[in-house]
Amino acid sequence: MPRRAALLRPTADSHPPSELNPTPAAIAGETSRRALWLESLSPTEQRTLRHVGLRIAAFRRKRRITLAELAVAADLNAAHLGTIERGENNTTLLSLVRIASALTVDVKALLEVVR
Repeated sequence: MPRRAALLRPTADSHPPSELNPTPAAIAGETSRRALWLESLSPTEQRTLRHVGLRIAAFRRKRRITLAELAVAADLNAAHLGTIERGENNTTLLSLVRIASALTVDVKALLEVVR
């Protein structure tokens, strides 16, 4: 009889890689809703989102914590926090306050323009 761990281990047949199983949108060459939303923003708005995300990532790396650790400290979903850091999401003020508090910085520091 096989060991229990062997029974629980997923096989290649049970979980095919996503590239072997593309979404219908990918097959049709459609752009995601998030990508369309980002394209609808002005260049200034896109730069602003990227800038805030880069500031968050810089403070996080300076404190030597992972994205997952920051997400737990800020009580946010790690995937959501990742989209904020990449400038792909227009976050709420309350989320920025949580992130700043977890990083022990002022919200102003996340929004400052570095020249």
